[in-house]
Amino acid sequence: MNIFSRILAPFLLVGLAAPAVAEDEVPTEVVAEEPTATPFVQERAGAILQIVNTAAADPAALVAKREELRQAIRAFLSFEVLAQRTLGDHWEVRTPEEQAQFVDLLRNLIETSYCRSLGTGDVDETQYSVDYTGERSRRGRTTVEATVRVDGGEHFLEVKLDTVDSGYIVYDLVTDDVSLEESYAESFENIIGEDGWAGLIERMEERLQEMQDEL
Repeated sequence: MNIFSRILAPFLLVGLAAPAVAEDEVPTEVVAEEPTATPFVQERAGAILQIVNTAAADPAALVAKREELRQAIRAFLSFEVLAQRTLGDHWEVRTPEEQAQFVDLLRNLIETSYCRSLGTGDVDETQYSVDYTGERSRRGRTTVEATVRVDGGEHFLEVKLDTVDSGYIVYDLVTDDVSLEESYAESFENIIGEDGWAGLIERMEERLQEMQDEL
């Protein structure tokens, strides 16, 4: 797995999500005069990499490192918003208990995937570069654009954010036109259509257990 995949792969739930190409943006967004979301993304992404690159000297330190990773990921990505957007109409018909269970499973899947991929290693920051190339906003939503250069190639990243009272929340990542939100939404819709709500929960629980066993 190359360095780019190691950084971004944890956000893909292997065995659940199939890549979905992001729909074209409505061309009415405006470029922000003074970028404000870009520093937010840089800070939160940098915090994750700093934890990843902190050596764990013993099993107890590794447990602590993984917990720090989980907290940093929670500070970067809004699982509640991601859950609602990926379920669409299915969200509203679920009970509060079912909604809470789904959010918890989604969060644990992504966090555990990150811990499994990066919790025991590091990311050599000399092997890649990230250039933040633009920021545009429309109706309270902002997109931060970046180019990641690694292994002689370029990858294009878009971070989608909503504006909230406390600042920003990230609800989607689009990598080379593959949307995290749309990939999950398509996969969840297909599973619910085939196996119902119980089937979706069962499959998420099984995948989570598989990843936890690999830690």
